Amino acid sequence: MRTESIPYKVRKAEFEKGNIEMNVSFEEGEIISKNDSTITDFKLKNWTLVGDNVEWLDNTLNKNQDIRSGNRTIKIKREPIDALEINNTANGVLSNFIEVIPGNYLFFFDIKLENILLAVKHLSSKISQDL
Repeated sequence: MRTESIPYKVRKAEFEKGNIEMNVSFEEGEIISKNDSTITDFKLKNWTLVGDNVEWLDNTLNKNQDIRSGNRTIKIKREPIDALEINNTANGVLSNFIEVIPGNYLFFFDIKLENILLAVKHLSSKISQDL
């Protein structure tokens, strides 16, 4: 289906709805267990956790510079050895499915990356071994 096949009024109405994803800043959820400064087990409203390396940071428990705004955020922290494995598992959060109509969408997110590893280390050619 092409964007032009949907009437402009319909596309405009969808655009004016704004963000239709719920809990986009990860503020809402349920703390299942925690210690003095860390949430150790949790559920996020409208999101599914994927993998074991997902943390839910909370400024009310421990002031954290990784949180740009609000009180909570998601942090995915993996060790280099885990990232280099070829058969490693995914880590992160998965939103509920949102049905969309064809068109242009605005997508904004805050991300802080550290110690990014090159994917070419997964390759086995001599070219990648020289990198």
